[in-house]
Amino acid sequence: MITIHLGKNAGILEGLTWIVHPREFSGVATVQVSPDFDPRNNVGQVTLDRFWLHDVGSTGYTEFILNPKIVPVKYWPHVRCWVHRHPVGDSRPGPQNWSQTDNDNIQDTPLGSDPKLIGWSVSVVRTPYLWVGRVDCYEPHVTFHCPVVPKIDFETYAIADGLMDLALQREQQALVVERLRQAEMRQGQFHTINDADLNEEEWDEEAYEETEKSLHLQKALWPEEEKK
Repeated sequence: MITIHLGKNAGILEGLTWIVHPREFSGVATVQVSPDFDPRNNVGQVTLDRFWLHDVGSTGYTEFILNPKIVPVKYWPHVRCWVHRHPVGDSRPGPQNWSQTDNDNIQDTPLGSDPKLIGWSVSVVRTPYLWVGRVDCYEPHVTFHCPVVPKIDFETYAIADGLMDLALQREQQALVVERLRQAEMRQGQFHTINDADLNEEEWDEEAYEETEKSLHLQKALWPEEEKK
């Protein structure tokens, strides 16, 4: 069985998975193959070599067009691998990890090329659980579903993601409490009469008389306009 190795790109690709989460991304890579590699007999190892990131899309779509501004044309004949992330599939290599759009692209226009010209192609995808892969040979077309190594410990990343959400929630709650406290302090600073001052049991007759005098004085100084 062919094994696909992420090689030096393992950390980069897994990091991209979490940076763009929950969006999809896509890119391409050149590959190196073992001496016994035989794509028609499902033998050998393929190792990703040089990787180029092409696109970050939505939560359900990423676009791939071989772009000379991203991948120099001199590398095009050596590009053999399509890399992307999507939200379907599981940790077992197999057809359940590939959408119909994936199948159409890989079978009809692999890496944006003619299947007859490219001969064979490699595809790897990051499902919600693990990286899985496939090797497709053309004329006649046959697909081999392959394991991808290293099998990165995605559970630790998932735990870290959950802990990050909890930390953000705590920080937001603390921010709300602090803003309420500051608002209460400002309210106490600019209002000279608070709830305690309005408690009738604490007001004596002299306080009411002083307040009434003040109101009469205000009316005398600023009389209301007579209604016409």
